[in-house]
Amino acid sequence: MKYLILLLFFIGSSVIATEPQGGRLQANTSENTAVNEVQEIKISGTTRQYRLFIPSGLSKPEAILFDFHGSGSHPEQHLSITHMQKVAEDLQALLVLPKAARPFPRGGFTWNVP
Repeated sequence: MKYLILLLFFIGSSVIATEPQGGRLQANTSENTAVNEVQEIKISGTTRQYRLFIPSGLSKPEAILFDFHGSGSHPEQHLSITHMQKVAEDLQALLVLPKAARPFPRGGFTWNVP
């Protein structure tokens, strides 16, 4: 799973770190508790954030969903609009919402696109 998350950040980085910050991907989870927390990963010396959602009771994910927020937004706002946690629960999938690193002039963040 950590390599899929690293692959996600390849889009915006020319050099990929081989390990998430702290040495390995960790999520505070138990068998019946959903995880919805911010994680960090270091890429090319820059710490990047993403929100990780793991549905409750998930033992083996059927898929990994990547959900990118729009310019001027951030993962939390995007989740409040799309309700992708419900989709992840229905599909028994992990949900990863990366946070763009570039500040947007009117608030939020933007990707490296015009």
